[in-house]
Amino acid sequence: MLIADHKWRDLPGLALLKVCLEEQHHTPAVIVHYSLWAAAVAAFRPSVVCLPTITGPREQEIARVARASGAAVVVIPSEGIPADRELLPVVACEHVDLSNVDLWLGWSEHVREFQLALSTLAPEQIITTGVNRFDFYVPPYRSHLLAPSELRRRYGLRPDSPIVTWATNFGHAGYAKTSTEAFIEHDWKLRGLTAYPNYSDPRNYARADARAMERAHDAMLEVFQRFPHVDFILKTHPAERLDIYLAYMARCRAAGVSNAVLVNREYIGDVLNASSLHIHRYCTTGIEAWMMGVPTLSLHADDWHMNAASGGSGGEAAQYDVMVSSVDDICRGVKYHITGGTPTPQQQAGRMAHLRRWLFQVDGQSANRQAALLAPLAAARQQSVRLRPLTFGRSLKGVVRGFAVMAINRLAGRPFDAAVLRRAAAGPEVNELGYIDRVTRQADVERWCHVLRPAVRLHAASRATPATARETELMSAGGVR
Repeated sequence: MLIADHKWRDLPGLALLKVCLEEQHHTPAVIVHYSLWAAAVAAFRPSVVCLPTITGPREQEIARVARASGAAVVVIPSEGIPADRELLPVVACEHVDLSNVDLWLGWSEHVREFQLALSTLAPEQIITTGVNRFDFYVPPYRSHLLAPSELRRRYGLRPDSPIVTWATNFGHAGYAKTSTEAFIEHDWKLRGLTAYPNYSDPRNYARADARAMERAHDAMLEVFQRFPHVDFILKTHPAERLDIYLAYMARCRAAGVSNAVLVNREYIGDVLNASSLHIHRYCTTGIEAWMMGVPTLSLHADDWHMNAASGGSGGEAAQYDVMVSSVDDICRGVKYHITGGTPTPQQQAGRMAHLRRWLFQVDGQSANRQAALLAPLAAARQQSVRLRPLTFGRSLKGVVRGFAVMAINRLAGRPFDAAVLRRAAAGPEVNELGYIDRVTRQADVERWCHVLRPAVRLHAASRATPATARETELMSAGGVR
């Protein structure tokens, strides 16, 4: 069982992992959203449960229930790069109960070193596999990204204009509103972030993020006006509020801007695939652009704590990026790159070294490596799974609610996790925090699997990877415990 968090970030990589498990290892896999985890454990009786994080109480409860049922617990992090060095202990789970974790499939050997020093996991439990969603940024799977011509058609972009993308990345700004400030404060305390100086005051952090967002919005509006022959795509972060950007686009239209569009229901790889230049803000999308050979500008606001000396992936990446903070800075960078300018050889070399340090191997084979470890672990645990009502404890309510949803959908002939209550008005789902359409459902899973099954079969031979000594040992033992 693979648990998905953000559909617009995690689903393609998890779908690829599911297909690799089923096609190459004959190991069935199901992808579910958090909302149905308890019912899915009861209904599917998985022998392995894979989580995208283990830092919160919900994830701790899932790990407890899975382990009590006899299943193995594996963490496949959806986020594995600490933006600054202060976050390394958090990423390494220094203060988190890992007693129910069997295996951690990480992003990099560099982070693994910190995990070994700071966490309770043993060396054989932490295997560096790379990131499955980045498999789509290089051959052989890059060919399955959305064609640039189709992206232009969907959003009414001109056929020959340069495309500049802007990954807004102000995910905490939405919590500056009084109605949601309590959420970020509670969430950060639960996850241990408030123990670190830069993150000790979540409410002020959110307010600073909102101020930085407002300054960036002002600057980019002027940039849009200075380059009417360029098409700009605003790609929102999955954790940004939709209403903020609908209001911003209305402001742009009122100012006469017609060359900027809002994109919040596409994958970042599909957008980068059409980009001449990518503007970001200490964002993972910046190094994702590097993977795809797209030049970048890092839009930095003084209101935010991050800087090039902060260490971590964000601080180190800034040393090889082009830092911009004013309208003139941004315009110089846009003009340089849309007229054929390229990063310097030193920048290019530094960017590639950064990818190797923080992302292991971006070679299109991370899902394949993960599947090769998960399949024997699933086989070894299959006979030991035993479910009893007492196993679920307080989560038994979730089983009952989830089974009710599954039963209603079964009677209606729909996938087990379809939305029971249909929205009266057309438009994307928006949850109580303002996030857009983030829930992964089986209809989404099947669309990806339909495309990926023939692709995995076609590329199986070229993706074969010799196992490392540690992987071979684990696979032959059928797991670590």
